[in-house]
Amino acid sequence: MPNRVVRRSWSTRWRVLGLCVALLALSQSTAAEVQSRSKWWVSSEVQQELQLSADAVARIDDIFESVIPILRSGWRDFNRLEQAFDALLEKDDVTEAEVAHELEHLEAARAELRKTRTLMLFRMRRVLTAEQRGMLEAYTKRRREERRSRDDRSGDDWRRR
Repeated sequence: MPNRVVRRSWSTRWRVLGLCVALLALSQSTAAEVQSRSKWWVSSEVQQELQLSADAVARIDDIFESVIPILRSGWRDFNRLEQAFDALLEKDDVTEAEVAHELEHLEAARAELRKTRTLMLFRMRRVLTAEQRGMLEAYTKRRREERRSRDDRSGDDWRRR
């Protein structure tokens, strides 16, 4: 039994360390980098690589701008529900039925967010031709590998210290 506690404790420590590293990496991102990742279609590099027309860029941007307020509102609601749910779990006198009921609300909010985001991405992809979707997939894969490689190198630097 004591070994389980130790394992759990180390597991928690690794999770916290991973979270701290991720937050540090995010905090070092510039606003322009974050913006360019979320609005990939406005990047001149992406526009060139995918041969996006000005009309396609405008249509994708319109889709994004119409949905982003809904997503932001949904995230605020979800975060509020999550905080309330976490507080509920801390209570000693809460019943399983109460937890299940609140969990239903929390998971419904999460599902709604995912659905809204997925439909937005679907509509954005429909603006692209099949060829452009393939080029976007290749571009995204290449960028992901570049970030992984960069992160691996910075992780090595961290380990050497």
